[in-house]
Amino acid sequence: MTTFCPNLPGYIPTQNLEKTDWKRISTFKMEKNKDELNHSKINYPLPRQEKVDTFSPLRSQNSKTLLASQIAIKPIFTGEFTESFRPIYAKLDKQVLRFTGYFKENVVESATESLRVRKLDIYYYLIDDSISMYEPKQANSGMPQGIFLKRQKVFKSEKNGDFIRIEDLQIGKEVDIFGRKITICDCDMYTREFYEGIQNPQPPSINIPLDNFEAKSANKTVTQKDNEITAYLEKVLGGGRAASEKQFLQNDKKVLRFYAESGQKFTIHYFLADNTVEILEALAPNNGRDSIPQFLKRQKIFKGFVLGQPGHSSDQGFITPTDIKFGENLIVYGKKFLIKGCDAFTQSYYKVNFGVDFPCEIKEKIEPNKMENKPTRNLAKTWQGITPAYNGYGSEEDSLSNVFHLSPKAPKKNYSQFMENNYDLKFSAKMMSTLPEDYQRSFVITYFLQDDTIAIHEIPLRNSGFPTGKFLERGKYRKANGKYFSPFDFKVGKPVTITGRSFYLNDCTEVTKKWFVQHTI
Repeated sequence: MTTFCPNLPGYIPTQNLEKTDWKRISTFKMEKNKDELNHSKINYPLPRQEKVDTFSPLRSQNSKTLLASQIAIKPIFTGEFTESFRPIYAKLDKQVLRFTGYFKENVVESATESLRVRKLDIYYYLIDDSISMYEPKQANSGMPQGIFLKRQKVFKSEKNGDFIRIEDLQIGKEVDIFGRKITICDCDMYTREFYEGIQNPQPPSINIPLDNFEAKSANKTVTQKDNEITAYLEKVLGGGRAASEKQFLQNDKKVLRFYAESGQKFTIHYFLADNTVEILEALAPNNGRDSIPQFLKRQKIFKGFVLGQPGHSSDQGFITPTDIKFGENLIVYGKKFLIKGCDAFTQSYYKVNFGVDFPCEIKEKIEPNKMENKPTRNLAKTWQGITPAYNGYGSEEDSLSNVFHLSPKAPKKNYSQFMENNYDLKFSAKMMSTLPEDYQRSFVITYFLQDDTIAIHEIPLRNSGFPTGKFLERGKYRKANGKYFSPFDFKVGKPVTITGRSFYLNDCTEVTKKWFVQHTI
């Protein structure tokens, strides 16, 4: 609670003056569900609580494989599981009761209203019995609305030192909060379920009364403005907007789209903002034409183009939407464009404004224009060549991108495999060789399940005469038949040949054994 008194014992209104022991609360008292004053907290039966499931190995979402940290976990305990202890402060955390209320405020020096009804949302926090209030904001209210009361404990009006509790908040009753008589009129469904659980159901909700201002606003009829009369009166009085400016504001970013043909396919755009027309070529891929899509720059077009003499002006006017009709030719600078259809917006525009059902074009796949006596290519035929041998530089997938792409692309990685298999299979091995110096050499073969790569590490041996450490760099390697190694090619007690060297697998780690047990069919 906010106060100007120092934060010392005896100066805080909410402090228990009879308390003499200011030691820290022990764990035993917390387990007994005591509050900061060593008082017992009420264990409310909360609605909509999740049930405690029995034990089951956790699995990753959208995957049937176990995670790496859970690969070695198996359920051992077969008895019944019970819910672990939860203190009251953890159980009641984020549990809030929500009420709706109002209070009446007197209005002075106003001829339209004598009182005003102000609506509030009341929040009661079960964890510490604190209250906060919020007033919904209204447009042009002229009042500072929003947070009406910050979260804090509120004393009762009886001045007995007790705070407002859940039993004081009932629908239809008044509650005094800092001198304001607030009437509770409704609550949400969670709050009703909570009160039913404590055997104290809430009454039905009541309506919030209307003040004079809201009553007049509800009965007020909205008059429709006559735009033509308004424009006429503004023009007579010497004001108003110019016709072009008004047209631009009403039709900005509104474009009519037509599909036409004139030896090839075109798209005609009619801009309603300024009555201009733009013509674009609908070029097909690989048609052999230059990529100049703009056939005619955006401009106004005369209905009938006539090349007049100097000083001669045409009074025929410009093309309007009524001049563009389905199945008829649109003449633009002497060139005829046959209108074949339009888009959905253009169809609705013609239907609303002119009552004309302008059909839409059925979009077909644009094919390259076929010329007479020209041999056609089989586009479905793909290149079939010989893939060159791997040169040993980089990975094999990275080298293949130089063969199939003019601009090399990085090979794609299997990220799902990388995320779900973040552990390795490790084997201890001996080199199978006829040389006596190779008899005591020991190796560790690691198979990485994230990307199916293999690495071999030689265990240091004193005075062996061989450089120990990395024996084979991590990478993807092929078997003698040309296929990549898989985890099932490594079996304890059997040899394996990698890059021409044979190794005998002696043993493996416990994680590797469990992985093979779970993935062996």
